[in-house]
Amino acid sequence: MKPFELAPLPYAYDYLEPVIDAETMKLHHD
Repeated sequence: MKPFELAPLPYAYDYLEPVIDAETMKLHHD
């Protein structure tokens, strides 16, 4: 069985700042 991989985000991690910071995006996506 192949491990599950998330697709890359279509935007930068800091795109949603100041609502969601880049560190939070990395934590939840990577």
